[in-house]
Amino acid sequence: MNGKLKIYSVLLLMLLLATNICAQEGSGVYVGGHIRRERPNTITKLKNSGFTYVILFNVNVESDGTLTTDGETICKDGKYVFDQQQPHYVEDIKALKTWPTGIERIEICIGGWGNESYIRIRDLINRYGTNENTILYKNFKALKDMLPEIDAVNNDDEHCYDVNTAVKFHAMMSTMGYKTTVAPYMNKSFWKSLVEQLNKVHPGACDRILVQCYDGGAYNDPIDWKIGD
Repeated sequence: MNGKLKIYSVLLLMLLLATNICAQEGSGVYVGGHIRRERPNTITKLKNSGFTYVILFNVNVESDGTLTTDGETICKDGKYVFDQQQPHYVEDIKALKTWPTGIERIEICIGGWGNESYIRIRDLINRYGTNENTILYKNFKALKDMLPEIDAVNNDDEHCYDVNTAVKFHAMMSTMGYKTTVAPYMNKSFWKSLVEQLNKVHPGACDRILVQCYDGGAYNDPIDWKIGD
């Protein structure tokens, strides 16, 4: 187990961009559709917020492997097509890391309550695998090629909990250069198995545990979620 695995407690701060935010070092924020709808002000506010990382909420995986968000298509058939609907998205995400800024890390979130992306990922992997010829690989590779500034994928699985395909998925993502973070609030045995198996085959692939300490995880104590060394 990689000794650099970090554990965080996070609050779901969706769209908390209306005012200038002061944040302590090493803190992050989930940002949703307003990052696009209220640009460029949202980009400027994030850069000046004091947060050191942002999690883009969220990327959905459809049954055919297409990547979408808010009903718009990000990657399809192995190609990045989001510019057809969001022509400024690439420049905005790149700008988050462009000086002057406090943002050092960018993640994409997959999952959330009511989101069935990991069920679809399970089915796609069980049917087609994870090699570079699969549509799942091609679409996430297209996103990474277009936005290498995206450092990691945040796993917020709240429905599927299939360890076998989750490990395969994040191992696939690791080969493309994506780190993994996980956002658990329950089912510790699943997350422990996922992180330990993934880091065994790809040491250091999962480097952060973002423990949910709100809603269903309101009584969580991050110290109880220490996994590995």
